Amino acid sequence: MSGFRDFREINAWQLAYQLQLRVDLFLLSPDFRRHYKFSDQLSDAVRSGPRNIAEGFARFRRKEFAQFVRIAKGSEAEVLDYLIDARDEHLITLDELQITGHLTKRALRAANGLIRYLEASPDPISHRTHLRTQISHKRMPLSHATINLSSLRCRVSACLALPTHRVIKR
Repeated sequence: MSGFRDFREINAWQLAYQLQLRVDLFLLSPDFRRHYKFSDQLSDAVRSGPRNIAEGFARFRRKEFAQFVRIAKGSEAEVLDYLIDARDEHLITLDELQITGHLTKRALRAANGLIRYLEASPDPISHRTHLRTQISHKRMPLSHATINLSSLRCRVSACLALPTHRVIKR
């Protein structure tokens, strides 16, 4: 992807990963461990954000990358909902909810910005696509094609460093 060499350079991934680390601290507490299904679902949701951004980064098309970022954004919104539930269940404090909620909103804004950037930018042109485009513009009917064998022989022999005046017949 143009502009980024590695998905870890992307601000949206960095914030999603910070959110994952923050939520992982909550998941270590014994109170969370008692709510196994809830903890498992929260863990899956918080890991989905950085994973989808990383996977989208590996895609060639920007619109496809943007779709993966949308999925990450949905997961981040799901994490916020789980955090609200955790507060309602007295698993985290109001301060922890506010701090982590603020981080979640920052991650969501960064994901929105990345989506806007990806959708406004053209896809990079690969070398293969560029060659295919050039060839398709230069096609001519086979009936119009002529081959000058003597000049072709000269070019081939020059490449092979063979003398052009001698043709060996067997």
